[in-house]
Amino acid sequence: MASSSLPRAPRTTPGMLRVLGWTSAGAGALGALALFGCGGLGERARSGCPAGEVCSAETPDGLRFYGASIEGSLSNAPQPMALGGTQTVRFEDARASRPLPVHTTVTSAPDVLEVLSSSNGSAVLRAGTEGATHMRVVNPAGELLDRVAIRTMAIDHVAIAHPLVSNPTREIAFAVGQQHVGVALVGSGGTRLVDTGMTFGAASVDLSVAAGSWDAVELQLPAGGATFSVTSAGHTYDLTVPAAGTIDDIGVNPFLLDQEIVPSLEPLEVNSGGVICFDLLWHERAVVGADEAFTYRVDGVAQEGTDTVGCLGLPDLATATVTIEVTAAGLTRTFTAAVVRNDPSMALSGPLTLPQRGAFGERASLLRGLELPVLSPRGI
Repeated sequence: MASSSLPRAPRTTPGMLRVLGWTSAGAGALGALALFGCGGLGERARSGCPAGEVCSAETPDGLRFYGASIEGSLSNAPQPMALGGTQTVRFEDARASRPLPVHTTVTSAPDVLEVLSSSNGSAVLRAGTEGATHMRVVNPAGELLDRVAIRTMAIDHVAIAHPLVSNPTREIAFAVGQQHVGVALVGSGGTRLVDTGMTFGAASVDLSVAAGSWDAVELQLPAGGATFSVTSAGHTYDLTVPAAGTIDDIGVNPFLLDQEIVPSLEPLEVNSGGVICFDLLWHERAVVGADEAFTYRVDGVAQEGTDTVGCLGLPDLATATVTIEVTAAGLTRTFTAAVVRNDPSMALSGPLTLPQRGAFGERASLLRGLELPVLSPRGI
């Protein structure tokens, strides 16, 4: 079974963090790094000793868990797993300066989730039957250091993974040339799954696994596109990577970094002092990897930047409406939007630039050292 796009991403709901604005350096980067690339807290670390457990006094703050990083996602907490697939989960005391006591790793339902091997601060897991269970880290007396819940499910289909700066509501195509293509193992309801033992083969072009990744390849994409096979736990899927022809339009992209950043598309609304992003389009597909510069005018005033990630930090707007003119790939499009008041102190001056995913390990932050958005819990 093959597919070229993921189901529409869920809309931001109460309890999620919404991107409200941007800073250009310093505290903004620190604020984002405190939230991203930092694993996930175990149940004990979040809410105390779980009911029915006897908890060890050696880890009073619980543990922090790290799983496989998923292409196109900011999280590196342990993720749901594909049946038959593997994932390495690492963990440390929630206060990282405190060493781990002697421990071992077990699961509450070994038929659902098997521990293949366990070492100091790490366990290799394999998904057996479909379900959900806890990976438990315990001391020699059987007392709980902390635990984390992990789901297992069958793969429904394989798809191209949308990059963080693309619009998940659109199908995508890639520009001709050297490209980094993420592969998504997708379960029921669009759930992204992990199998770090996934392999690639039977390709119409030469490809290689991307450095520091398990779910992305590097390939030289020809004008006719490319196909390759993906094998997970003995099941093989074919995947097609479409190559875009001439860019024929520019559209508003309401998403960035897994968040909705535009209050409304129809009618179009923007946040004063916020961010708006744009897609280059080919036959209504968002084009990924096109080396095209963007320029902008807001209410007739030129804005800074020739950014290859089409995102613009809007100024503090006192008007009821704003006209945004975007030029890229030889095209110019003008968008008129209603202005919604936002916090102008969190505005970004100019465009946003994000480099390609680097070669960090699974535990490392994919975004270390970047100047990143500050997330605000307002509205939770």
